[in-house]
Amino acid sequence: MARKRVIDVTTATRTLSRNENGSIVVLNRGAGITVTLPSAGRGLEFQFVVKANGAYTIDAGTDKIRGALLQSENNVASRSFTANPASHVKIVMGGATTNTGGLVGTNITLTCDTDGIWTASGSSVATTAATATTPFTT
Repeated sequence: MARKRVIDVTTATRTLSRNENGSIVVLNRGAGITVTLPSAGRGLEFQFVVKANGAYTIDAGTDKIRGALLQSENNVASRSFTANPASHVKIVMGGATTNTGGLVGTNITLTCDTDGIWTASGSSVATTAATATTPFTT
C-alpha cells in the first residue's frame, strides 16, 4: 500500500484541491485554521488530524455534510453528534476555549460518495470545562 501524502497546515487558511485527494491534513496552528474543501466529487477523501490545540474550521462551501462524529471531553465522557445534510456545511471546533472540539487527538475523515455531499466520520476531543456540543454548523 502506498503512503498517503501529508499536508502540514500552519497558516491561517488553506484551500485543498482535488489533486490532493487521499491526503492526511495535519492541523498544526494554535491560533486556528480554516480549511476549504474542493467541490465534493465522488471518490474524494481527506483525513484531518489535530497536532496542536486550536480553533479549526473545515468548510465545504455550498456542499453539504452528513455523517456523525464522536466527541469526547478529554477522555472523560463522550457524545455522538450527527450532521444535518440539508443544512450543515461546516465543522467548527473551538479548541481549548470551547466545548466543540479541536484538541490534540481529533481525527476526522471526510469522504464523498455522492456529488455535492461529504460524509464525516471520526472523533473530536473537547475540553472538560463544559458538556461537549456539536461541531456541525451552517
